[in-house]
Amino acid sequence: MKWSEARVQFPDRWVLVEAISAYSANNIRNIEELSVINDYEDTKLAWDAYKKHHSSEPSREYYIFHTANENIEVQEQEFIGIGGQSELSFQQPVHSLTLDHHILNDFVIQLGQTKEPYGFDEILGVDFLSTLQLNIDFKDMVVRKS
Repeated sequence: MKWSEARVQFPDRWVLVEAISAYSANNIRNIEELSVINDYEDTKLAWDAYKKHHSSEPSREYYIFHTANENIEVQEQEFIGIGGQSELSFQQPVHSLTLDHHILNDFVIQLGQTKEPYGFDEILGVDFLSTLQLNIDFKDMVVRKS
């Protein structure tokens, strides 16, 4: 199915999709055909489903998009972090993301494989802390608003 069809079929929903036909050009992953695996009202449920699917079948191309977005764009970027420039990650802007009680609007996330090579599911980066104006107090091991 095309993204325009998914938007009509699942209005104002988060959708977990698999790219059926996609290609890369100029560091953009262009998804021509996709399959909607499930739709969600809540971002946390969508992310939980993404992690479950990605961890069980890491070679398949899964994404989460909100159907309010007229177009979908996934920026490709080398993952720089724990393992250096060791893998490809996909960068994707999301309209609204809720983590715990923190709401991020128009936030850019990176999706990549971390479970297999590194043993963890996700990373909260400096971009997250900076956007929400949070600081980590390593002495008391708490997160505080700056």
